[in-house]
Amino acid sequence: MTATKPVYVDDESPRRRVIRRIVTTIAILGCFGGLALAVQHTQRADKDEPSITGTPHTIVELQAPAPGSSVLSQAQLLIDLTSDYDARFVVNGVLIPDDQLQKRPELNQVLFTPGPGKVVEKYNAGPNCVDADIFRIDGAPEDIPAVHWCFNVT
Repeated sequence: MTATKPVYVDDESPRRRVIRRIVTTIAILGCFGGLALAVQHTQRADKDEPSITGTPHTIVELQAPAPGSSVLSQAQLLIDLTSDYDARFVVNGVLIPDDQLQKRPELNQVLFTPGPGKVVEKYNAGPNCVDADIFRIDGAPEDIPAVHWCFNVT
């Protein structure tokens, strides 16, 4: 028994092959163009960078959400301070108890995330304001004005 190779019949004309390749190339280029257009018109949810305030002589290095930014109703509050300082949050007039704050003393950060069972379960839709009462960790007297900022909840 002898093995035979399968015979492929190319019944496509050269003109039709060229047209097929041109159409395929145009379709691929169109996909790349559509992808580039989609990337240019995409908005990132994290584009609002946290704000860095003042000069190196100020106490607040970073606060989030950034003043005037738009966030979701469960966004985390953060204030990053220079060393030797701590803070308390008052959100929309409600004092957040210390046991509901997350404190990272090694980073001089104070955080709050609203949730079930907390004094603020979620932020109200629209503008929300925060007052951060800042004080020295060592208890030394220093008159530090509260840091006030507002953000929007979508």
